[in-house]
Amino acid sequence: MTGAGILAGGVYLIDMHPETGKLQLARDLPPTRSGIPGIRYDRDEWPHGKTGPAFAHGAVFGGTP
Repeated sequence: MTGAGILAGGVYLIDMHPETGKLQLARDLPPTRSGIPGIRYDRDEWPHGKTGPAFAHGAVFGGTP
């Protein structure tokens, strides 16, 4: 999931309960500064240098076959 507001600048995983359809944030990723587990792209410095913040341009959905 990508988002706006407090979620802007990051990517977050959502788990869906297979029987109830209930959604919840996955806890598989480390917590960000906001405390929400995810991957943040709003940083100025990257391994290849100071290039400014990045933004997620899409999300891919997957499942268990």
